[in-house]
Amino acid sequence: MEQDLIIHGVLLPAACAVVLLLVTRRWGTRVRGVSCALALLLSARANDSFGGFPPTNGWMWIVIAACAVALVGAAAGERSGSRTGRAIVCALAGCIAALLMPVPMWQSADARLLLAGALGVIALLLLPVGMHRGGFSFWCACSVAIAGTSAVALLSGFAKLAVALGAVSCACGWIGVASALVRPRHALHAGISGTLVLVAVTVLGAASAFGYETSSTPAWIFVAAGASPLGWLGEAPPFRASRMASALARILGVVVLAGAAVTGAVLHANRNASIEAEAYACVDDTRTHASGTNASTLR
Repeated sequence: MEQDLIIHGVLLPAACAVVLLLVTRRWGTRVRGVSCALALLLSARANDSFGGFPPTNGWMWIVIAACAVALVGAAAGERSGSRTGRAIVCALAGCIAALLMPVPMWQSADARLLLAGALGVIALLLLPVGMHRGGFSFWCACSVAIAGTSAVALLSGFAKLAVALGAVSCACGWIGVASALVRPRHALHAGISGTLVLVAVTVLGAASAFGYETSSTPAWIFVAAGASPLGWLGEAPPFRASRMASALARILGVVVLAGAAVTGAVLHANRNASIEAEAYACVDDTRTHASGTNASTLR
């Protein structure tokens, strides 16, 4: 069962996404987001979570939101033009994604505005990276960020979401390996479409996990997971002069944020497990004591 889930829910969707990206790499960056969204869609179909339109499971609207963001990025074209143009594209993507997410705790106007703002700001900060960096370090950072969100979802009890996010993370990792082999290197830039979708998957994945969590996981863990793409700060001026320093800073920044989220989730899960074990032990002691008392009474 687990093997089938890994193969059909993670590996095959990721492979299809990579094949689509490689086949269409000469078409420019417009379809990059479609490739990433494809992995999410196929994984959802594999575990029977996305059986049709509209999705019966509320959290599966993350697939619709990712596809909508991919279309926004594709419509924006190869270049975003001015900073104002990039801001408009990111704001539009954030608003559309937030409106398409009927997830508990995110249905009020204020919550949707917060979600849209977070997605739009993170995407705006990362667009320059996605448009100009197509090498292994960028896609590796993407893979780590989404894998961290997937792990947090799994530890908070949301296995189906974790599998779907794992497929996108796996696809990013394979694209990173391919980017080191493909010539010219810029052929695998994420572009506007790809960057928007990768940010949307990370942010919306963390928001969905938070909306459906049932183990009282601290909110900061989901915030750290959703904000982990901000670790792509290798483009900051102190590191930009050195290509190696920029690549390392980009990866390590994501590792720190995603690692903090996963570590927090693991510690919280272990704490809950200890509390449950102590509760069961107390119940067993009570039953044993009651049984002993009844036996003494009968004598």
